[in-house]
Amino acid sequence: MIGQGNTMRKFSLHTVVSGIFLLAAGCNGGDEDITYNEAPVADAGDAVTQPADDAIHLDGRASYDQNGDILTYHWTLDHIPSTSSLNERIEPFSMNHTLEGATSFQPDVVGTYIVKLEVYDGSLYSEASFVVINATDPENAPVADAGADQMLALGATATLDGSQSVDPLGGLLQYQWALVEVPYGSGLTGSDMADVATVQPSFTGDVGGWYTATLMVNNGLSYSSPDSVRVHLQGENEAPLANAGGDITGSDCSHIQLDCGGSSDPEGEALAYWWVLQSKPNHSQVDNRSFTNQTIADPTFYPDVAGTYTASCSVFDGHSWSYPDTITLDVGERTANTPPIANAGGDQEIDAGTVDCEKSGYYWNCGKCPAQAATIGVEASDSDGDPVVVEWRVAEESSGSLIGADAVPAKAILDSFGPDNPGVCEEVDFEFVLAVTDCPGTTTEDTVTVTVSCCGIED
Repeated sequence: MIGQGNTMRKFSLHTVVSGIFLLAAGCNGGDEDITYNEAPVADAGDAVTQPADDAIHLDGRASYDQNGDILTYHWTLDHIPSTSSLNERIEPFSMNHTLEGATSFQPDVVGTYIVKLEVYDGSLYSEASFVVINATDPENAPVADAGADQMLALGATATLDGSQSVDPLGGLLQYQWALVEVPYGSGLTGSDMADVATVQPSFTGDVGGWYTATLMVNNGLSYSSPDSVRVHLQGENEAPLANAGGDITGSDCSHIQLDCGGSSDPEGEALAYWWVLQSKPNHSQVDNRSFTNQTIADPTFYPDVAGTYTASCSVFDGHSWSYPDTITLDVGERTANTPPIANAGGDQEIDAGTVDCEKSGYYWNCGKCPAQAATIGVEASDSDGDPVVVEWRVAEESSGSLIGADAVPAKAILDSFGPDNPGVCEEVDFEFVLAVTDCPGTTTEDTVTVTVSCCGIED
C-alpha cells in the first residue's frame, strides 16, 4: 500500500504532484519504477459574439492531456440570462459527455451565456475552463401580419386573424394584440379585447366608426415590428376620421406644408378642419397664429427655431368631431439666409422757424423753436419671405424720441432748441437707427438723420 514502509522511502526522490501514482516492478525484482498521471487541461475556446438566431458553436479541442490519454468532454451551462429556459432541457448541447471536442447549442433569448468545460482522462478531471457567449439581437426578426381590414355591422363581433405572421427560423410564435384606437364616443379599452395572446382575438364595438388594433409576434428571441388592422363598424351618424398625414422633416424659418386632406367621413359628409399646435421647443415663440389658416385642410406652419413640434388636426362632419390626429415636425436649422432689408429713408431737413432774441446787458436771450416731428422709415422686409422684427432707437450722442418704434414708418419727435444770438441759425442733427431682424436672427441696420434749423431775430 502506498505510504507504508520502504515503498514510501522510494517515493522521496520524486516531487509529488496532483495525480495518480502507478508502481511497476523493476527488471531485477528490486527497485520499483514510479510513474504518475497528471490531470488534463481544459480549454473551452474563445469568447463568441453573434446573433441569437444562429446556433452557438463551441470548440474544446485545444484541451490536452500530458500523458496522452484520450479525453471525454463535459459541457455545462454555468450562467444563462434570467429569462432563458435552457437549463430546463435534459440536454441543451448537440454533443456532450463524449470523445467529440466540438459541440453547439441554440440560445433561446438574447443575452450573455457562460459555458463551462471539464475534460476527463479516465482517471482525473481537469480544472474548469469557461467561455463567454454574447447572443445579440437576431438578424431575422419575425414578421407580424394582422390581417385585412374589415367592414362589419354595428353589434357584430370582430374576429382578427394573425395566422399569416411568419418566423424566418420556423419557430413557434407568441402573439400580442392591442386595441389602440376607438371611435369618438366609444367606451372600449384594451381590456375589452378577448384572447389577446392568441392568433385570433375578438372584440365587439359599442359605437359605429373605425377601430384599430395592432399585432406584434415573438419567436422567443425578438419581437416583430407592429402591424395594424382597422375594423369599420357601420352605424348611424358615425364620427369622421382625421388623418393629418405622416411626420414631417423641415427647416426653421420656413413654411412647412401640412395636409389633413386624407381625413374621411363614413357618410361622405363635407368636413371642417381645425389645426392646433400641441407642443414646441423651449425657446420658440410661435403659437397657433403660425398656421396660415387653422380651418383649412392644407395650411402651412412656420417654425421659428430648430427642434421638435407636434401639431394635430381634427375634423367635423356637422354632427361630431373626430379624435385629433397628431403629427411630429422634426425641424432643423435652415442652411441658407439672405439678410433682411432695412431702409430708414433719406436724410431730412426741417425749418423750425424763428425766435425773438432780446438784449440783456452784454448777452442775448433767445427763445426756442417748438419741437418738431418727422416721419422716418421706408422699408423693413425680407427677400426670403421671413417675418421681421423692427426696432428703432435714438443714435448715441443724439437726442429725440420715437413713437411707433416697432414699425415702419415711425414718427420721430425732435426736441425744441434755440439760437444764441439774433441773425444766427442754429442747426441740430437728430439721428435714428432702424434695425430689422429676420427669423434666423440676422440683423440689418440703417441710419437716418433729420436736421432741424432754428433762426434768431432781434426783437
